[in-house]
Amino acid sequence: MRRLLADVDDRADAKVREMRERMETAIEERDRAEDEASTNARRRAREVEELKTKIRDFERDLKRATDDRDELLQSEKEWKRRRDELEGVSERASQEVNEIRSAMGELRSALDGSEKQVRDAEKQRTNLRKLLDDANQRYEKLQKEYKALQAKQIRLHDVPSRGSLDSGRTGSPGPANGGAVGPGKMDYVYLKTILLQFLEQRDKKRQADLVNTVLGQLLHFDKKDQEKWIAAISAR
Repeated sequence: MRRLLADVDDRADAKVREMRERMETAIEERDRAEDEASTNARRRAREVEELKTKIRDFERDLKRATDDRDELLQSEKEWKRRRDELEGVSERASQEVNEIRSAMGELRSALDGSEKQVRDAEKQRTNLRKLLDDANQRYEKLQKEYKALQAKQIRLHDVPSRGSLDSGRTGSPGPANGGAVGPGKMDYVYLKTILLQFLEQRDKKRQADLVNTVLGQLLHFDKKDQEKWIAAISAR
């Protein structure tokens, strides 16, 4: 009986030891599983955090890319607007350049015409100055001739006077008639010369001077006659 009890106790002890070993093994496996689970949980938590960080980075990159895309679209619109403006400015500039070239051509033609007119005017002025100088010279020459003729006329008038006195003494009429004809012929020729000079003269002031001096004396103008002639000259 004791042997049976001892065997039973031994078997019971063996089972207890076996159960303890199993329990210790189970505890070790549990601890190892818990450690692995904890490690896996931490790893998964870390992976989740990394994924969350990556998602946030991706969202940030996506937002930045979206902003860049919107900015590029806005820049493209602005570039197109500026391109259209520059094309319009370029077209207007080309049109203005063509207009300026046309205006420059017209100005060049007008300048050439003006230069030709200036040359013609200079030539005409030179010719007029030459004509005026010639007229002045003829006027001065005629004045000198007029003064010389006046002196001759005075001398010729003196000769008939002396001739008439001599004829009164001697009774001869010949010298008086000869002296009376000579001055008349000289006055007539001189009058034709002065009238021709008056008609050829273009300067109204010169014509008025002739009326007030030579013609007035030759034709015996009074003040009213001179005024009529000067009025006729001014009305031309």
